[in-house]
Amino acid sequence: MLQQFAVCAGRLSAVMEDQWMFDGPASEHTRDELAAMVALVEALMPPDSGVRVMDWRIKAKVAQRALLYQARFRTDARLSAVAMARAEALTAECRSLLLGQAGTLADVAALN
Repeated sequence: MLQQFAVCAGRLSAVMEDQWMFDGPASEHTRDELAAMVALVEALMPPDSGVRVMDWRIKAKVAQRALLYQARFRTDARLSAVAMARAEALTAECRSLLLGQAGTLADVAALN
C-alpha cells in the first residue's frame, strides 16, 4: 500500500499543478486530497525509506504530467483524448483510495 499511496501522491501533485493553469478552483480540492494522501504515506513509511518513497512519487508525477501535457497540447485529437482518458482514470483510481471518495469501504479493501 505504501508504494500505491506514494504513486498517488505524485499523480495528484501533477493534477493539482495542471489545475492551477486550467481549473484554479478544482486545485483547492485536489490540494486537500494530496494532503490526505501524503498523510497516508507518512503514516506507513518505515524509517530510512524516504529516498525510495520520493522516487516513486517523482516518477509518478512525471508520468502523470506527461499524460496531461499530451492531453492538453497534442495536435492529434484522438491521441489527446486517449491521454486525457488515461490521466483521468489514474486520478480516479487514486481518489478511490481516500475515504469519502470510494464507493464503499469494501471497494478500498478490495484494492489491498
